[in-house]
Formats: sequence, C-alpha cells, structure tokens
Amino acid sequence: MSFSKSNMRGFSDPRTIFQIDRLYAWKHGEFFPPATIEISPINVCNQKCRYCYIHGRSQKIKKDKGLSAEMFVDIVRQCGEIGVSAIIIQGTGEPLLHPGVPAAFAEAQRQGVYMSVTTNGVLLDRNLAEEILPKAFAVRLSNVIPEKGPYTYIHDCPESHFDKLMQNIQDAVKIRKDKNLKTGIWGTLYLDGDTFEKLFIYVKTLKSLGIDYITLSEAKWTSDTFVKEKLPMSKDTMKGKKKLLEELVKQAYELCDDDFKIKTRFSIDSMLYPSTVPTPEDFVPYQCEGVKFFATVNSDGEVLPCWRFWGNKEYSYGNMHNNDLKTILQSPKAEAAFKYLNTVPPEHDECYVCGHGVLNEALNKLKNITPWHNFMN
Repeated sequence: MSFSKSNMRGFSDPRTIFQIDRLYAWKHGEFFPPATIEISPINVCNQKCRYCYIHGRSQKIKKDKGLSAEMFVDIVRQCGEIGVSAIIIQGTGEPLLHPGVPAAFAEAQRQGVYMSVTTNGVLLDRNLAEEILPKAFAVRLSNVIPEKGPYTYIHDCPESHFDKLMQNIQDAVKIRKDKNLKTGIWGTLYLDGDTFEKLFIYVKTLKSLGIDYITLSEAKWTSDTFVKEKLPMSKDTMKGKKKLLEELVKQAYELCDDDFKIKTRFSIDSMLYPSTVPTPEDFVPYQCEGVKFFATVNSDGEVLPCWRFWGNKEYSYGNMHNNDLKTILQSPKAEAAFKYLNTVPPEHDECYVCGHGVLNEALNKLKNITPWHNFMN
C-alpha cells in the first residue's frame, strides 16, 4: 500500500459513526471528552489574508504573546489525560510564530494524541520541519495558491513569502520521504472569480510538489474579513460559468490516484457540501450539538464551544489560567454557553465558516430515528 493510500484511509468516511463511546455518552446525557480540541497558541499573524474571517473577531482579543510555553504544553497534557483524541493547532493567528510548538508536539506524542497544525507554511523551514514532522499526524497549508501574483495578493504579503513556502513544501516532502514518515501534507485552496479558472492548473501543480490531498472551496466573505465587499464567486456572478466550474472540478478529480486525493466544497456547484450551519433566518434550536465533540482554547486561555464566540468571554466555558480542562468542560458556565448557542440565533454571518455541518447533521438524524433505521437489509 502506498504512503498516501495508507495515510488517507478514513479521510472521506462519515467520522461521526466511529465515535461509539462518545455517541453513547451523548445519547445518555453523560459527560465525555471532546474528540477534538483546537488550540490557538497565539493571536498574531505574519500575513493579512484578504478573506480571513478571523480578522474582525481577533480584534476583540487583546494582542499579547499568547499562551506561555508552559501553559501550551500543559493544555496538551491535560487533553491527553482526559481522553481527547486529536488536537488541531490553529485559530486566531499563525501558530508557528509561537516558540512552544515543537514542545507541544512532543507532549502530544507522549500522550498518544494525534496532532496537526494549520499554517500558512512560511515559517515551516527545514529545521522546524525536521523537529515536528516526525510527531505530526498532518500539516495543513492554508490557501496554498501555487502562483506568486495571486498568492501575494490574496495573502497580502511580500513575494518572499511565496518563495519560502514553495521551498518549505519541497523540503517537507523530502524530509518525510527520507525519514519514511507517515505525516500527511494537506493543502487548502480558496478560489474566487479571478482564480477559479486556474483550478485544474493549481491542483496539478500542487500534486507535482508532493502534497497528498487538497480541499477546494470558494473563498468565503463574512463581515469579519479584511475585504468589505462580497466576493465575485457567488451564485449571481458565476451565472453561466457553472458548467465550466464543473468541468474543471471533473478534470481535477481525474488527477486523483493512490497517492493524491482532492475534495471539493463549492456551495455553488452540484456537489453541495452538506451543512446545517445556522443563520438568523433559518435557525433551529439544538441543531448545533456537535460542539459537545469539539472545543477551542484561545490564546488568552479561554475555552470556547466554537468559533462563533471568539473574543466573547461572556460565553466562555472558563479559563485555563484559573482551572483545569476537565473541570471547565463540566462547569455550569459550559452548560450555559451550550444552551445559549443552541437557543439563540447568530446575529449575523458568524457561523458561515462553521466546519461542524456534517457532524450536526449526523447528530440530528440520530436524535430522530425512524422505523426504517431498524431494518438493516
């Protein structure tokens, strides 16, 4: 079995059904540790991506040095001790700006917790890659557009960032090969009306660089982004171009093999990504129970149910500087935040970028079992 075929096994599966113990506890109203916790160790970034939805929310968080190196490692330790299965290092800044990332990966390895990092990749030089790749489940490169002009425009960064990223990808792929590592190298592509026609070319280039799998979607505009006008890739502006998009997606899928996979999440095409993301207009109470399986720890130590409450301490479960993780997750504040999240509609579009749509959809189905679900043939 090839490297990527082995590494990708389970990537496209409906992951909720494999959380048997957690589903049982959820069904019976018992406490269980989240399957995944996101840690945002720092809230500053070395880029200013035009469509970054974190911008407006991170302004509510006081800029500081982020979690201390000791606190960062201790949070990872606590995650392992209470039974968290996976940790994602990402959030409200560029995580590789935090000097404690290597030690956090080492602690996750000691605890037997899978850990990945989402990064723009500019700081992932050979030395850092040598240190963290052997301990990482995956490295996710955010919006890795393989063309200098569009990359520097969208990321609002110097051209040197693009050059460093391309070199870092090559080095990471070589390190993985030389050390026979199982670490996945994942890329995301967020396209707009100016770049979607290059979809196939971009995917082909990233495959040639050695990236294992790519998630493609349109760049999402929200009221929190730097760009204050809506993106050109919408149902209206893409009118008449849908067939072209579908053809480009089809061509891209033809590049898939045992060593390379893609997934598309374009909301305007026929492959609509399943979602139950709440909006003020169609809010349904208790459609967001997926937050029980996930939590996020901010750079200021606040533990939050999801991205909706970044920068809003009123709905924090508690702070890691004041209490341990398990106590925080079981606290009355956690229950109050969960109730608010599931009974009060979002004010605007803060849930538009939610990644829990499929999880929420699965849980909603489990809450509404019909007689047909008892017939197994």
